[in-house]
Amino acid sequence: MITVLRGLTGLINRLIGRRPAGTSGAEASTTDLGRQGERTAAKFLKRRGYRIITRNFRCNVGEIDIVARHDSMLVFVEVKSRSSAQAAAPEENISPAQRRKLLRAAKAFLAAHQWQDVPCRFDLVTVTGTGDKKLHIEHYVDAWQVDKS
Repeated sequence: MITVLRGLTGLINRLIGRRPAGTSGAEASTTDLGRQGERTAAKFLKRRGYRIITRNFRCNVGEIDIVARHDSMLVFVEVKSRSSAQAAAPEENISPAQRRKLLRAAKAFLAAHQWQDVPCRFDLVTVTGTGDKKLHIEHYVDAWQVDKS
């Protein structure tokens, strides 16, 4: 229980902009923020009945933050984290080029697991610090459509 509380405290501190002792530079805190956001998103999805298959799937064409099953659907989840709502809206930071890269990574995942004809979709989960040590989590189901060609 203490470990869970420490993890939540660390996440809240990162999301509200406090760096943990021993870290320096924006890159380290941004990486930590992203990891904590992904952990939070995975827990959020699990509580809603998603089964996490893998996190941080990497291949030569890109990375997928979370791959999950929900009912009969395979869901590729992009997670965006921000320390405050004053930053640009996380959902605005997924460019068409990034979407194409995610699609290529999803195709690589399907090929690596020899899954064919599995219904798939792309979701977005945003994790934002609210400034009062709370998190605001939004889940965009089927966040964008992809050209099947």
